[in-house]
Amino acid sequence: MSVGSSRLRLWALRAAAVLLGVGLFAGAELTLRGMGIPAPPASPALPEASDGGTWLVTPSNRAGYLRHRTGDDGVAVVQTAQHQRQQKFMHSLSWTLEPAAGTLRIFCFGGSSTLGSPFEDRPALTFPARLDHHLEQAGVDAEVINLGGASFGSDHVVELMRAVSGQGAAAYVVYSGNNEFFNYALGLAQLNRGYLHTPRTVAQLHTFELLEGWLRRSRSNGTDPLLVRFGEHEYAQRKLVQARVLEALTRGGDGARPVASSDGVLRRRDQHYRAVMDRYAENAQSMVELAASEPSRPLLLLFDLPANLGEQPWLPVSDPGQGLIARWRWDRLMGKASASADEHDHPATVQHARAASRVDPVNAQAYFIEGMAQANDGPLAEAWTSLQQALELDMDPGRPLAEQGEILRRVAAGQPGVVVRDLESEFDWRRPGIVNSELFYDSCHLTAKGYDTVGRVAAQVLVSALSEGSGMAGDAPVPEAPAP
Repeated sequence: MSVGSSRLRLWALRAAAVLLGVGLFAGAELTLRGMGIPAPPASPALPEASDGGTWLVTPSNRAGYLRHRTGDDGVAVVQTAQHQRQQKFMHSLSWTLEPAAGTLRIFCFGGSSTLGSPFEDRPALTFPARLDHHLEQAGVDAEVINLGGASFGSDHVVELMRAVSGQGAAAYVVYSGNNEFFNYALGLAQLNRGYLHTPRTVAQLHTFELLEGWLRRSRSNGTDPLLVRFGEHEYAQRKLVQARVLEALTRGGDGARPVASSDGVLRRRDQHYRAVMDRYAENAQSMVELAASEPSRPLLLLFDLPANLGEQPWLPVSDPGQGLIARWRWDRLMGKASASADEHDHPATVQHARAASRVDPVNAQAYFIEGMAQANDGPLAEAWTSLQQALELDMDPGRPLAEQGEILRRVAAGQPGVVVRDLESEFDWRRPGIVNSELFYDSCHLTAKGYDTVGRVAAQVLVSALSEGSGMAGDAPVPEAPAP
């Protein structure tokens, strides 16, 4: 037998083995489908804003955050809970039930930006500490208590406001809004512990699902299968969000797809987005009501938070209604845009990215690349619009969206003693001399200069309210506080 014949026979045997394997796999797949094994996973349950549940990272009760005790001198004090301090969710703090005579007590609420990340171990650099400094410079004797917490959202703020009720607050300062989607995704994961999301092309293979389920049961040892499947909780949450949003976009219909707002920016309307915004509105309304019910009638300062538009979208998704040709065109255009960006050819980057967004107007990534190229080549107004669009279409943003500021202004309208302060004028990088790296540490956390800016603006509002002798409503101008 010649060498050529041996090779031909070997290749024939390999082909036959492959065909046999494919045939056996196809037979198993058809058999499992015919028997309905395993059952296809249900769509993940969706936590609603009005379901009365909680999306909290930490226990949903006052004892989960604060502890009351009586000191050796017989004075009742409040302190942050031990487990909160040990896990570095909150600062280690202690204060009396009543403020000292002549001292204004100010509580600051919010997430890690209020806590002071990345300066948690240098509390003097946090915005509550800078607020204290600027008030002192203005001659105001204040006790500023930082109740910010890692990953805390508006749910936590409401709980903590209830926890400090009756403790003589002169002002509540709320810097919250970055973690709303994170806490929603956590609630989504908690409601769907057994739900597994796999890529669309693989999820339809029953043999794969059966094998994966067997491996999961044999290795989990009682661990949440969601964590075993994805290895890491935040990633698991994000994949659940992606699955839920893609299902909404695939179904289509009213309320599923983004629509243009009055400024021409596409805004999401899917059920996931709507649930987050409805919950945020409920909590903002609760903050206003809690402040109004306090005997001390504290001023309520609600910050409309800035967002670092130079941050990559965390969860861009492609329009599931795209055909294969459209998807190929989008990938090709984005490849050209990325190549042009690497070569610092900003006009070409804008051209290719803009063409890609016309093919798939849902995907945030094309708008982001376009906006960054415009920021490098001007005009900055167009860059801001493109980057704002990328943020609004991020399916799991760790930054505030435009509607959150609108919600704050709506709930504060006509309410005495409630101030909404928009920080855009201080954080707007379109102004000469202001760039993201000066004020932002990352997507939402600030630099020392950024935190000082927030503290200074908060001091301005409080000093103005003191000088007027009453609360304020709206974005009224305030006098400058002394510089540090």
